[in-house]
Amino acid sequence: MAGLGSELEVRMSKAKGLWIVILVLIMSTASACISQSPSSESYLSANHQLIGKKPAVSPKNTPSRSPSPSENVQSDESAQPSDVPEITASPSLPQEEVPVTTDTPIVNSGNSSVEEKIEPTYVFDSIIIVNKKHRLDKSYVPENLVRYGKTGYYLTQETVDALKTMLDAAKEDGISIVLTSAYRTYARQETLFKQEVNKYKKYGDDAERRAGQVVAPPGASEHQLGTTVDLRDPKSTKFSEFKYTEQSEWIKENCAKYGFIIRYPEGKTDITDIIYEPWHLRYLGVEYAKKITESGLCLEEWLDADS
Repeated sequence: MAGLGSELEVRMSKAKGLWIVILVLIMSTASACISQSPSSESYLSANHQLIGKKPAVSPKNTPSRSPSPSENVQSDESAQPSDVPEITASPSLPQEEVPVTTDTPIVNSGNSSVEEKIEPTYVFDSIIIVNKKHRLDKSYVPENLVRYGKTGYYLTQETVDALKTMLDAAKEDGISIVLTSAYRTYARQETLFKQEVNKYKKYGDDAERRAGQVVAPPGASEHQLGTTVDLRDPKSTKFSEFKYTEQSEWIKENCAKYGFIIRYPEGKTDITDIIYEPWHLRYLGVEYAKKITESGLCLEEWLDADS
């Protein structure tokens, strides 16, 4: 029995030694793994850098700002309609031009820097008379404004459609005509008018009257309707030369076919109080445009709205 006990003690001693060796190996392996792993602090730091880093923005994702629909009356604008206009139903207008509402009054409250009698806006059927006697309120914004092609110009949908058709027809006839002015807000028109008045300061009290024959006072501009455009020869930026161009002749002969009239005809300044502007067209629809053009009368005469 003594021999058996001694042999058992030897075996237990060997097993104990083996377990110690295994335990040492396990601890060594674990230590090596820990030394190769990032600490909690370094892990958080690395992820913080990843989260905090701004992702690169590709040109396609960069928000684009549409050019302002505001224009300079002296025709120093370079924006031109594309050959194939792309109509955008929801224009992204700069802050000054954003239509805050379309359910707005038409009649001007009567506040004006020009001392003239302001009367209620004259409306015949769908035609709104806008001039120095019949003004739009500063809050008036036309409905369904859309952008004309890839330009920064905005007009009502039907005006855009008619203008595209007309300019395409002119192009087929070998005549290139570009858009240089369209919808303007009351605020933009006010700025343009003040700029023009400053040019006539030497005339003193008569400065505003003289300026008003070139640039309509705020509320008196048809551009606020979104149905009026200024066109020009792409080779010339001078409106004073436009009446001598082939573009002017083509417009005079054809614009009514597409629903436009030359709003301020030659020889009618005493009635419209605006100089002859063969580049300034207003969309009224084909029926009315043809009737008014064939009559040889300006819009005020035809509607008898100036009496």
